[in-house]
Amino acid sequence: MGKRFTEMTKEELAEAGRKGGLKSVEVRRQKKAMKEALEILLQLPLKDQELVEAEEVKSLAELSGKNIDIQTAILIAQIKKALKGSVASAEFLRDTAGERPEDIVNLNADGEDTKLNININYGTSDNKEQT
Repeated sequence: MGKRFTEMTKEELAEAGRKGGLKSVEVRRQKKAMKEALEILLQLPLKDQELVEAEEVKSLAELSGKNIDIQTAILIAQIKKALKGSVASAEFLRDTAGERPEDIVNLNADGEDTKLNININYGTSDNKEQT
């Protein structure tokens, strides 16, 4: 086990910070590569046939036996679960559709109730990771 930060010299602290920064960049690159691979995999067809586009489908029943991509298959499974009463699936679909409500945090400061609205962006393309 290494030294505690409180026991390190300025030079040792600077070196530890540099190493931490390099590791952080490496981890972010790995996460970005995994996200890009997942996006490609989700677009793969389930079967080796012509792919049916979701926009062409008029009902869920019409999809039975059709060739769809993995992402659409996952969404259909979540829709079916939500229709059977799964709150988690319904929330997943709502959030995926970009309809997640703002998270509201109530703070109590000096006896006064204060509401703080925190709008969190959950992975939309507007969030560009820096590498």
